[in-house]
Amino acid sequence: MGITRRSRLSGDDLRYTERKERRGSGKGGSSGLVYADVDAVRYGGILQREDLVGYRTGQVYIRGSQHIPLNPKAVRDAMPVLFDLLKNEPHPAVRAVLGHFFFVYIHPYMDGNGRMGRFVLNAMLASGGYNWTVVPVERRKEYMKALEKASVEGDISEFAKVITSLVK
Repeated sequence: MGITRRSRLSGDDLRYTERKERRGSGKGGSSGLVYADVDAVRYGGILQREDLVGYRTGQVYIRGSQHIPLNPKAVRDAMPVLFDLLKNEPHPAVRAVLGHFFFVYIHPYMDGNGRMGRFVLNAMLASGGYNWTVVPVERRKEYMKALEKASVEGDISEFAKVITSLVK
C-alpha cells in the first residue's frame, strides 16, 4: 500500500513530495518498511520529476514581482519565436540583452530561469568575443529593478544599460 502526500508552498509554486510505502505484513514479508521518495531527497524536495524535463506545465509566479510569466501554452508558442530572434539578430550584444530578457520574461521552466537567462546572456556575449559577465551582488538590486521595469512596463532601455555597464 502506498501513501502519497503533496503540499504546495503558497505563493512560491514550489512543491514537496514525500512517498511512504509499507511492504509486506504477515507471512514471509518484512513489516513496516518505510522510505522516502528518492526524488524528494535527490532534488531537495522542491521539484517534481516532471518539472525537470521540458517546459513547465503549470503557471508560475515570481516572488516580489508584478510580472506574471506567460501561461504554459504561450510558453510553447513563444520559445520558437525566441530561438528565431536569437538566430536572426546579427549583433551579439543585442542578442545577449534580448535573449536574457525574453527568456526570463517567458519563464519556461519551473525553476532556474534566472540562471538560464544569465547563461543565455553569456553564451550570446561569448559568441561575439565579449567577456563572460557576472552580476555582482552589490549591483543585484539595480539589475532586478531594471529587469522588473522592462518586464512590467515594457521599457528595456534601463535593463540594456545595466547589462552594458557590466560587460567589460
